[in-house]
Amino acid sequence: TKSYFSIAIFGKPNAGKSTLANSLLGYDRITTSPIAGTTSDFVEDTYLYKKQKFKILDTAGIFKKNKIDNNSINFEAIRKSLKIINKIDLSIMLIDSNNGFDSQIKKILNMLINQSRSVVIVFNKIDTIKDKNLFIKQTKLIVKETYSQTKNLSIIFISAKNKFNVEKLKSTLFAKSNRI
Repeated sequence: TKSYFSIAIFGKPNAGKSTLANSLLGYDRITTSPIAGTTSDFVEDTYLYKKQKFKILDTAGIFKKNKIDNNSINFEAIRKSLKIINKIDLSIMLIDSNNGFDSQIKKILNMLINQSRSVVIVFNKIDTIKDKNLFIKQTKLIVKETYSQTKNLSIIFISAKNKFNVEKLKSTLFAKSNRI
């Protein structure tokens, strides 16, 4: 058996992928500017939590916007990056709470749900939302309605920057690591 539980973080630009990776790792690792479409796209690092080793793959550069159309994502680049899904234990779909649950995110999330062993949906930047309780209630409802067929789908609201609920996320990841 392998000695670690692997996690990949997916999300749009500025969703806070590197900040989240750093929060999970417990230190700011130097972020490089990888060239899209190469294996150096993936920044790998590990952390220890309750004697369990976790490996994080930060999929930086996947969701580069297409120069021609500001609203489109280069799905070919995503497909390349999604090849790692089969190799990892868990996918984190990181969503900026301010941008909500749009069709692009749903497309990516569908791919993750269909191909991942396990998915955790993380809404980041919750600290920037005025009515947090209402936002959390509505968002959970939308996600549950959209993915009613999907079992064990965890939704967590965090602020990677302020470390809010990062510990809760870590314990959720730990619980999932024990099920696989």
